[in-house]
Amino acid sequence: MAAENIRVDAENLTIESVGELKYVTIGSVRIRLAMPYDLPFQWVGNKKVLNQLKAAWYRSYDGDRPMSPRLVGKPGVGKTVLAYAAGRSLELPVFFFQATSDTLPNDVLINPVVIETGKDSSRVEYVASSLVTAMIVGGIVVFDEGNRMQEKAWASLAPLNPLRAIFSFAHFHYEIRTIVACAIYKMADVPWWYVPFYLVIKTPIFVLAGAGIALATTMLAVVRNGFDGPSRRQIETGFLIFVASFPVLCEAIAEGPAFTGMRHFLFVVPVLAVLAGIGFDAALEALQNRRLLQIVGA
Repeated sequence: MAAENIRVDAENLTIESVGELKYVTIGSVRIRLAMPYDLPFQWVGNKKVLNQLKAAWYRSYDGDRPMSPRLVGKPGVGKTVLAYAAGRSLELPVFFFQATSDTLPNDVLINPVVIETGKDSSRVEYVASSLVTAMIVGGIVVFDEGNRMQEKAWASLAPLNPLRAIFSFAHFHYEIRTIVACAIYKMADVPWWYVPFYLVIKTPIFVLAGAGIALATTMLAVVRNGFDGPSRRQIETGFLIFVASFPVLCEAIAEGPAFTGMRHFLFVVPVLAVLAGIGFDAALEALQNRRLLQIVGA
């Protein structure tokens, strides 16, 4: 069944209230909306920065798009409180999104949640993130700790254009320091080899060796036979090599920000492990006629 493209005009959507929860139906899918925060406090600090933030959200005419300012500063200085106070002073609902290193693309959009309705029964409910809710009902979204998100979560900027997500993250800088090769760098100033270096020293040596064998055997097959009629195994191995190397190469070429070692590239390790299995399998297969070497290899 082909997917149906639905163009939605948020102004024409009907919001349904069920107790304290709110729902909206798009197409035939009922979606639960996030709830805005209502905190009983007022901003009594620097009025100048408050007015600057409100000016960034000013619209001079209908259809004018407000800016999306980024608040940068040390922890605890009141960035989140400032954003909330500015939104409430404009009499707009304020939503919070707490980003983490585990944030996934669907966390930024809509998540299916299984809800138990009885002892042996349950149903699936689609829950919109605070970002999507604000897009529907209008309001302010405070995207807190956005620098903690991995590249895959930034893919929500354009789900069908992962290159945009990768290079958008490459320009995201924050005052975080990291160490490599006995030197301390800011996350925006790390050398291009920072991520490859940590992948090499942190990944088990047998995984790297097996992945190297898989790469070598695939390249050798291409050199011998060219690109005419590669086997399915060679195609699949080549695809895995691309999946493992492409994100790392993009990070190195763009010289993007990085910190805490290989933390933001842990998703590459399972692919390397699969390549290691393929490599060792190829090595044992090549040694099958040499019984002693095969035993040693096993």
